[in-house]
Amino acid sequence: MRGSKTRYRVRWIETDGSSSRTNIGYYAQILGCEMSEIEELASKIAAALNPNALWDIAAVAVYLHRSEQHTKQWIVKQDGFPHPLRIPSGKGAEKPRPLWRAKDVTAWAESHVEV
Repeated sequence: MRGSKTRYRVRWIETDGSSSRTNIGYYAQILGCEMSEIEELASKIAAALNPNALWDIAAVAVYLHRSEQHTKQWIVKQDGFPHPLRIPSGKGAEKPRPLWRAKDVTAWAESHVEV
């Protein structure tokens, strides 16, 4: 019994010198993966949860639980679906890929709640 408590003891590490703490290192150790993999995943999760994030078609499809193909062909073409942003890449004539504000897509999805 004592061994299992020791095995799962949380080892706190400082992340930014402030009083906030994280136990990412602990979970990385339990999962048997590198700290950088956990940090990368945490960064992606934080970005996805940011209401000001810009989502590509793949992120929109994941959020709406649809395939990318279905999302391209049907969802983004619906009346009322948010218009995409097209940020120039600076590579000349290449057409910028569409991006959507996360908050606009979530607001659109929430407007379809059944009562």
